[in-house]
Amino acid sequence: MKNRGFTLVEMVLYVGLFGILMSGMVLAAYQLLQSGDRNQIAVSIQEEGTFLTRKINWALSNADNASVDSTNALVIHRPDLISVNQEYIVISGDDNTGAMSLARGSGEAARLNSEAMPVKALSFTVDPAEGGRPAAVSTAFQILGKPFVFKRFLRQ
Repeated sequence: MKNRGFTLVEMVLYVGLFGILMSGMVLAAYQLLQSGDRNQIAVSIQEEGTFLTRKINWALSNADNASVDSTNALVIHRPDLISVNQEYIVISGDDNTGAMSLARGSGEAARLNSEAMPVKALSFTVDPAEGGRPAAVSTAFQILGKPFVFKRFLRQ
């Protein structure tokens, strides 16, 4: 009489192969999800940095003078804002809270970045005009370890 079916050794072999295939598929799915999260975080950091960079560039547009005060805050003089009693803009940072803020004139400072994206190591450097080159403001900061560095020339 001919026996039909699988032997115990065959069954163990098939179950083992199936387990290996399933664990590989679960691992691949986990890695896909994890890389998607990393990409989303990287995009969020880049968006926040771009927003802050554009805000600083806006503040420096039409500026004729800029200086860094004793608290490492950037003080920008803009003649186009004299008519609204806000002829200067102050951009400052607080490493303890991770806040970057902007104040117009003597008004209250408004936070520019979200609390989820703290700004660290904010620094400004003003290079004076020389040799026909206009004055420039160099800015550097970090958001969750990603550096943002740029330079903006002031109008003459």
